[in-house]
Amino acid sequence: MYDGVCMGRQYAGAETSLSQRNLALNPSILSGDNSYHTVISAGSMISGTDTARLDGFVIRNGKAKGSGTITVNSQSISANSGGGIYFANSSPNIVNVAIRGSEATEYGGGIYSNNSSPKLINAVVSGNLSAGSGGGIYLSGGSPALTNITVSGNRATTSGGGIYTNNSSPQIGNSIVWGNAAGSSNNIYSTGGSPAYQYSLIQDLNPSGAGNMDGTNPSNDPVFVLPIPASSAPTIDGYYRPQLGSPALNAGNNALNREPTDIESAPRIQESQIELGAYEVNYNFECNCE
Repeated sequence: MYDGVCMGRQYAGAETSLSQRNLALNPSILSGDNSYHTVISAGSMISGTDTARLDGFVIRNGKAKGSGTITVNSQSISANSGGGIYFANSSPNIVNVAIRGSEATEYGGGIYSNNSSPKLINAVVSGNLSAGSGGGIYLSGGSPALTNITVSGNRATTSGGGIYTNNSSPQIGNSIVWGNAAGSSNNIYSTGGSPAYQYSLIQDLNPSGAGNMDGTNPSNDPVFVLPIPASSAPTIDGYYRPQLGSPALNAGNNALNREPTDIESAPRIQESQIELGAYEVNYNFECNCE
């Protein structure tokens, strides 16, 4: 990724703007087959002023299972971490993306972030595997902003099946972390740093902060349409939109997300409040997704 560049896909061919895309019907896939990292964002970008934007992609099948390092934009990139996305001293905007079915032998099957503060908005991180820690996401340093993300079905051999934070202070809002697995701390493991939660649902956690739901209460299951067990990772399968009746509906803070649509191009805020996670639910139409 490069500063000042917006990469936006999922067009059928007649659209003239990003807002006219249908992300559900016209997926654009970045596949990491035969490569350690599907996407690398390294150096040069400063948090708060970044203009690089990756918008509207399925990022899958990265295999960070190598050894040693490579150098990208003067940054050292480890071949054993960040199968889906690797951030190194870089803080771009990652919007309307699904990161699925990627692997790492060390850290961050889906995402590895090193001394970076990216913004992830309307993102699904599912079905990723780490043989170490951070099945879905591993955050080392920085203050990433994770808004309306869904992290589910990921697995780590050691700790932090969903998210592992190491001296990092992520801001997690309007998000769902549920149904991940690890040797310990299935969903989130934190050491050092100061993660902050608001209007979020984190399984096995009842965090302080405005609007958070009690993730230790089984009745707060987000009731996804088609969740895949974390034991199946790595996999690109699963559909993580909450069903009607889910406690994640109308449970967010509208001010946290200024994107006009969700990950599938559905208008955001269809009733009074935004949903938790990457999807907004159409209350007048419930599709039968197989």
